[in-house]
Amino acid sequence: VPALVLDCEPNIDFNKDIEAKE
Repeated sequence: VPALVLDCEPNIDFNKDIEAKE
C-alpha cells in the first residue's frame, strides 16, 4: 500500500506542473 501512495504523489505533482504550464 505505501508503494501505491508514493507512486501517486509524484503523479499529482506532475499533473500540477502540466496545468501550470498550460
